[in-house]
Amino acid sequence: VSAARPRADLPRRAYDAPNWVRLDRPMKFGELVDNAQQLQAFGHMPAPIRIGLRIPPDLFTWRSRGVPVDLKFRYTAPIRASESRLAMSINDELVQAFNLRASGQGGDSARVLLPLLDDSLLGEGREVLIPAFKLGSRNQLQYAFSFTYQKDGACRDTQVENVRAMIDADSKIDFSGYPHYAQMPHLGYFATAGFPFTKYADLAQTTVVLPDAPGAQDIEVMLTLLGRMGESTGYPATRVEIGGARDETLLRQRDLLLIGAAPQQALLERWGDKLPALIAGQERKISRPARGATFLYDWFGFGSQPDLSVAVQSNIQGGGAMAALLGFESPLSGERSVVALTAVTPAGMLQALDALDNDKLVRSMHGSAVFIAPERVESVQAGATYTIGSLPFYSAIWYPLSEHPLLLALLGLLAVLVFAFALWRSLKALAAARLKDRP
Repeated sequence: VSAARPRADLPRRAYDAPNWVRLDRPMKFGELVDNAQQLQAFGHMPAPIRIGLRIPPDLFTWRSRGVPVDLKFRYTAPIRASESRLAMSINDELVQAFNLRASGQGGDSARVLLPLLDDSLLGEGREVLIPAFKLGSRNQLQYAFSFTYQKDGACRDTQVENVRAMIDADSKIDFSGYPHYAQMPHLGYFATAGFPFTKYADLAQTTVVLPDAPGAQDIEVMLTLLGRMGESTGYPATRVEIGGARDETLLRQRDLLLIGAAPQQALLERWGDKLPALIAGQERKISRPARGATFLYDWFGFGSQPDLSVAVQSNIQGGGAMAALLGFESPLSGERSVVALTAVTPAGMLQALDALDNDKLVRSMHGSAVFIAPERVESVQAGATYTIGSLPFYSAIWYPLSEHPLLLALLGLLAVLVFAFALWRSLKALAAARLKDRP
């Protein structure tokens, strides 16, 4: 299978998807909505003003205090300012509330740090206590105004309906300065944002690999997935390549989207020992690592280093309709990702599309393998992991150390001892010099 198309469009840069926030500068709220009317509210208890935020899943937010929001807002002067307020939330979690002033303005600006969850982009399995708010690939800012009614008596409220409020379109949110780094595979990124394929909005570094004789279901799955990615980025897949298992030039140094039931998709057979899991007929295989991490390695950073290469595939017998999403590093190119959508039968792949349209099920997708049954998904982390992106020098040193707290404590203690010893030697040498200078 091969496809050719004219190249009239200009190549896109990484992370410049029209639907995603800008990463090279602060972004105005007016750029995040279709029209300014969406930033206005009317009435005493209006519906919240909602602003969508889509961000790349691989933004590395470790040690970040939060995303700065320069908020400006205006409103009808309240009768009693002490009982009128604006509540700011992210994904239905309260961030901060402001009492409204009698002047009808929120000052020149209210600078807010939108809290982040450390490592929120490096895996679902970590437990982090603070901060409490999490930014995913798709987010929603909510601004809820509330105004009190004018009271003319003990049991009487006067309705004043000309109450208006608005978030200034010049308010800004700043996602610039964050590096790109993520631990893979993470199928939650694919399910919510089509990542890593959508790193380039035109899918310029993506190859869709179809069976040698694709059926109607294979084509339907491909077009649906490309449409989902276009909905995520706001740009059509004008530079995606489409090929088969024999098209070697289209497989190297590219991210691969494999589509097809296991018997028809040749690459699933060829790379069987690399897969985190495999479904074929009534058999499900889940990969187990050759050697997991030990206590010494987890806490101190030395000892038996984990060997995550596949040593054995455990067989699980099961029946019924079953589809799967599989994620793993490309055997042909380092730091390149492969996502495979497969099923027991070609028709079963449509079941996976239904699951990807179910927000509740999508929230349960993560790890390297997602098994999809009717109205149910099960995610597992199996097989080898890898990383994409890079870190600044400081983070590249301290982030791995933060994974081993006891080793970090020992290094800190060693540094204190070395400093104390050097100070003692210096003081001793100074005292000896003074004694030598005495007559």
